[in-house]
Amino acid sequence: MIQCVDHVEVVTPDLDASIQFYTKVLGFKLARRVVFPPSETSQAPREIACLTLGDVMLEFLEGTGAAVDRIDQVGVKLVALRVDDMEKTLQELKIHGVEPSWGPNPGATFDGIRAEIKDSHGLSIELREWRNSDSADNERW
Repeated sequence: MIQCVDHVEVVTPDLDASIQFYTKVLGFKLARRVVFPPSETSQAPREIACLTLGDVMLEFLEGTGAAVDRIDQVGVKLVALRVDDMEKTLQELKIHGVEPSWGPNPGATFDGIRAEIKDSHGLSIELREWRNSDSADNERW
């Protein structure tokens, strides 16, 4: 079922400034930066930057300027939990009355599967299953 906290998403008003601060001041490493083209729901490109420090990964999304999918405030967006088997985890959660609020879908920035559930107050929790030996520690990243 749940293995560990996978990453924390942070919405920032300035992606470059956040990368600079977290890498130069706090010692994080920029593991990956991905630009998504405009979509049907967002006319502007969307960028995600993954920064790591030891086993901790922060995933930064730029959240001001042009409208960005599913982002409505600056700050921590959600906590992601790593799972060993998405299908089995979702079956076990269903026993407790918890259904996915989104997904499961293929990962956009990693090899694996993502889904989201809501806690008892409606806050999002991402579930992430890495596949094919992919991880933030993978040198191919």
